[in-house]
Amino acid sequence: MSVFKVFASSMIILSALVPSASFATDSATEAAGREASTQFVTQFNRQNTSKLATLYTASASLKLPDSPAVSGRSAIKQAWQGGFDNGLGQLELNITNLDDVGFNKVVESGEYALKIYTPSGTLLQTGTY
Repeated sequence: MSVFKVFASSMIILSALVPSASFATDSATEAAGREASTQFVTQFNRQNTSKLATLYTASASLKLPDSPAVSGRSAIKQAWQGGFDNGLGQLELNITNLDDVGFNKVVESGEYALKIYTPSGTLLQTGTY
């Protein structure tokens, strides 16, 4: 499994978790979006797959690299456990933008740093999402 693409794929799914109004003008909604991301990072870094899965809607889907898409919290929990079992480590986010795209969907973008543990040592993957 290629864990190097896992984070960007998951953030696309996470971006739809927060009920949306207008991030550009609603500071309470922006705070809710930032809080959702904080919760995601906290549970990710604790490798708490049970709580991580609860951050997704009951009908959410998750597509990790080199794997078929999974749907539902139970399958999402198992998918994340597989990622952690394959070396996913600590995650840091720097949110640079939150956009309300309508229809109760929010797109979050920013920069990330993800530690991946391999038999050869720790890799640091950085990028944008």
